[in-house]
Amino acid sequence: MGAAVATLAAIDLKINYGANVEYVTFGSPRVGNKAFYTFFHSLIQGFRIVHAEDTVPHWPKAISYSGYHHVNFEVWYTTSQKYKVCNDSGEDATCSDSVYGDSIDDHLAYLGKSTGCNNDDGPQMAALASL
Repeated sequence: MGAAVATLAAIDLKINYGANVEYVTFGSPRVGNKAFYTFFHSLIQGFRIVHAEDTVPHWPKAISYSGYHHVNFEVWYTTSQKYKVCNDSGEDATCSDSVYGDSIDDHLAYLGKSTGCNNDDGPQMAALASL
């Protein structure tokens, strides 16, 4: 949900505050429809990073099923070190749209780093909770 909120925040900052926004998200779901993509793409420069078969970028399901459409172009990491820069259509069928995309594990690790909490994070999480 963080990447979806970042997408909405980027457009809000640009429209309401005139901010010069550069946009990068990790594992973003589809946020709007094709009209939103066109509007967003005309105002915001940036890209989305998708790791392997991360399930979240496949939500809601593809444009043909739901009307939802990704914003800007995708950089698809097939591994933590190999990637492909996709076209700027938002829905490049040769990138993450080419796989089923059902991996929660791929959503919880980007660029070789954990993006979620696990048992090793317990002491740090307890310390934060006590603040």
